Amino acid sequence: MMTLYYTPRACSVAAHIAIRRAKLPCSFMEISKEARSSPDFRRVHPLGKVPALDLGDGIIITELGAILTLVGELSPTSGLLPSDRELRARCFEWVSFFTSEFHPTVSRCFHPERFVSDEGAQKLVSERAMEQVKNHFDLIERRLPANGYSCGEHFTIADAVLVVIFAWMVGLKIHPKKYERLMSWAGRVWSVPEAQEAFQVEGIPGNLGLLDALVAQGVPTVSVGAATS
Repeated sequence: MMTLYYTPRACSVAAHIAIRRAKLPCSFMEISKEARSSPDFRRVHPLGKVPALDLGDGIIITELGAILTLVGELSPTSGLLPSDRELRARCFEWVSFFTSEFHPTVSRCFHPERFVSDEGAQKLVSERAMEQVKNHFDLIERRLPANGYSCGEHFTIADAVLVVIFAWMVGLKIHPKKYERLMSWAGRVWSVPEAQEAFQVEGIPGNLGLLDALVAQGVPTVSVGAATS
C-alpha cells in the first residue's frame, strides 16, 4: 500500500484529493511543519517538504506535479488525466503554473526573508509579490471556462491544484467573490465527494459560504507557513 505524507492545508492537499479520487489503496500520514525537519522525515524527503508519496516498495516520489501525474496514470479510468492530447497538455499547463509561478510567488509574499536579508527590501519583495499574486488570480479568472471543470467535463489533477490556490485566498486575504468564474468553478469542485473527504481531514472549510465569510473577516484558517514551505 502507498503512503502519502502531507501537512494539513499545504499544497499536498492536491495529492490528497487526487489519490482519493483515483480510489487507490493509500494511507495518509499527517506530518507537521516542525516534524518535517526531523532526521526521520528527511530520510523520506531530503528537503523536508510535502507531499511525498511512498509507493510501498522502497520507492518514494516527491514533487507535486510528479505525484499527480503518477496518480493519474495509475488510475486511467478516473479521468484525472484527460485522454485528449490537447486537454492533457492544458492540464499539465495548470499544474506547471502552480508549481513554477503561483507557489513561489506566494512564498515571497509571506517569507521575503528567504530571499533578502535587509528588512526594507523584504517589505518591497512582499509587496511586489502580492501584486503578482493578484495578477495571477486575474489570469486564472480569464482562463477558466464558464462551465465544467478547468480542463473539460471531468475533474482532473488541474482542478486539484486549483483547489490549493482557491483555499489559500483566505491567507492571502483576497476576496473570492471578485472572481465570478473562479467562484462558479469552486462551487462545482467543492461538491466533489473526494474533495470534501480531504477537506474534512485537513480542516479546510467544506462550505464555500463559510470560506467566503472567513476571507471577509480576515480569519487565518489557512496555515500560510505550512502552505509556502
